[in-house]
Amino acid sequence: MAYDGDVYSLPLANGWIDVKSDNDVRMLNEQQLLTATANVYFREASEATSVSREYGEATARRLPSKHRINHAVLDWDDGVTKRFRVTTADEARGQDALIHSEKMYPRPSGWPNFIRIRAGAAAYSNGTGVGYVRRAHADSTWSKPFRKIRLDAIKF
Repeated sequence: MAYDGDVYSLPLANGWIDVKSDNDVRMLNEQQLLTATANVYFREASEATSVSREYGEATARRLPSKHRINHAVLDWDDGVTKRFRVTTADEARGQDALIHSEKMYPRPSGWPNFIRIRAGAAAYSNGTGVGYVRRAHADSTWSKPFRKIRLDAIKF
């Protein structure tokens, strides 16, 4: 499992986690079921029914596409900075525009209880498509200032 150690805390013992809760196992499995593009593996053939049921429960949260194409037109230009506004492909046609792809992430129904947000963990946002960044990337070179957001205050 990959995770951000500056944000999350895991009860590791020599690099391993002993997952004891059935619900935590379901939440981990759901992460795979939401994003799997091919196969889902399990140990015992007797688990096929429960894995199939869990897949059925996750199906509504699976995304039809892992990426979204966004079109944007020039909104303003002060000679130094250009700002673009997201719009439809039809409106963007024939204008000073750009296209960018956005990675989409499914929303799980829950989260394993053993994964905790570290006390005081924070990210920075300026309300733009940049999203959340670390302090090192929240510098003054951006046209819109960043503000610190405590992650334990966010309702995910």
